[in-house]
Amino acid sequence: MSKASPKFTLNINKREINFNVGLGFLGEYQENHGDIHDILEKIEKNPFYHVPKLMYASALYESRGNLDFDERDLIEMIDEDNGIVILREVMQKFTNYLIVDVPEEENDENVKNSKKK
Repeated sequence: MSKASPKFTLNINKREINFNVGLGFLGEYQENHGDIHDILEKIEKNPFYHVPKLMYASALYESRGNLDFDERDLIEMIDEDNGIVILREVMQKFTNYLIVDVPEEENDENVKNSKKK
């Protein structure tokens, strides 16, 4: 299984924008928007509203607060480009980072054997 990177760059409306969905970003985002399950539920219910918010927060985090556009500008750039495809790509990268390298739950036999060592 390959390791997913928390950082990625997308070309949106002829601009390269850097994003970061790593641990630091996730922790900060959860402080402001609820736990990860709430965030994913909101995204599932209304991705057109919540994914651009996630994207902006991620870009802002990666730039250390130094962006030359605001959330509304980002939404307009997405709209002027290939909106649905971009949202789908971001969610794929976000969820890949969340699930790649997560260990499978141990079965009872593995737990027993590890306790004996």
